[in-house]
Amino acid sequence: PFNAGFFCFCDVDGIPATQLADHLMTTYKTGVVPTESGKINGIRIAFCSVAEQHIPRLGGNIASAIKDLG
Repeated sequence: PFNAGFFCFCDVDGIPATQLADHLMTTYKTGVVPTESGKINGIRIAFCSVAEQHIPRLGGNIASAIKDLG
């Protein structure tokens, strides 16, 4: 439900976005774009680079990484 967009931005609370992105890449082989600037701390997810059947796995990887670091 992102208005047919190819990307979404998720705020990350309590974990630096760059740390989360690094952990996702090294542990889960999942790439996201971190953004930390002022009050902004989050990750950009590109659905356009993920096959539809792999989107649940993408979400699971992100949730697992947040639990790992939380």
